[in-house]
Amino acid sequence: MPNNKTTVNLFKSLEIMSKSNVLSNKPIVKAHPETGAVITYFESEKGETYGKVRVDQRTPVVNNGYMSFANRSAFITMDEKTAKEMESILQEEQPYPIAGKVVVTESLTPFYDGQEPKTKGADGDVITHQGRPVYRDTQFVFDLEAVDTLLKSDRDSDSATEDETPE
Repeated sequence: MPNNKTTVNLFKSLEIMSKSNVLSNKPIVKAHPETGAVITYFESEKGETYGKVRVDQRTPVVNNGYMSFANRSAFITMDEKTAKEMESILQEEQPYPIAGKVVVTESLTPFYDGQEPKTKGADGDVITHQGRPVYRDTQFVFDLEAVDTLLKSDRDSDSATEDETPE
């Protein structure tokens, strides 16, 4: 039977974990690295003004039975009126005020014109699935039950199975 000190330490640990941004399912608002602005405004080709907010999230992932955390970023685009309303709500390095998550989608076709395929590292080989290049997109979604859509790379198909321990 645990003593009172053990029980208190366990509750303190659980309290710290519950306050952790890693475990909160709330992406963190990031400021523009050059301007310091939380919302970056831009004009579309049609002359309409929009605002973008970057959110980062550390998400637990499991690969071949091993858990780790993956860093993910997404941009939330909103019309100018909504962006102006959000200016007083959003704060740098604080959780995005609406529950959601960053979801990854991979495809064999680009998500936008000029998109480069996914590579292994910054200067690595292009990742392929069934011999075709893989394209990756991240989106912030409100659906906390949404799941990633990932393609198994040809390299992974040739490597260890789930029953084997990676080196």
